[in-house]
Amino acid sequence: MRVVQTITFTEEELAAYEHLIGSITGLLPVIAYKKLEVPWQYVAPAFLRKVETSHIQPFLPDVVYRASVELFDVKARGSQTFFKEKLVIEDRESICFSGEFHLVSGGLQ
Repeated sequence: MRVVQTITFTEEELAAYEHLIGSITGLLPVIAYKKLEVPWQYVAPAFLRKVETSHIQPFLPDVVYRASVELFDVKARGSQTFFKEKLVIEDRESICFSGEFHLVSGGLQ
């Protein structure tokens, strides 16, 4: 299952996040993910097992980015569900972020 949407960051959003946590380059993909509307939800508890990333570059204010997130490799074992998500964020010219997240949760809805 894959979702593709456009997202933007305002200068105020970027400044607020940077004020809260300092350098935000590595966290912007996570913040971007929160802006996406995906049709699945994790059943608690959920945790991250592994992250593989590449192409991390700073995001700029008022730029329209194309973000896609894909849910795949879903496997249920007992009361746990193992799955992967791939997040890709790109501007008009290049990929700004690409990451694969390996997660475990109590299920997916």
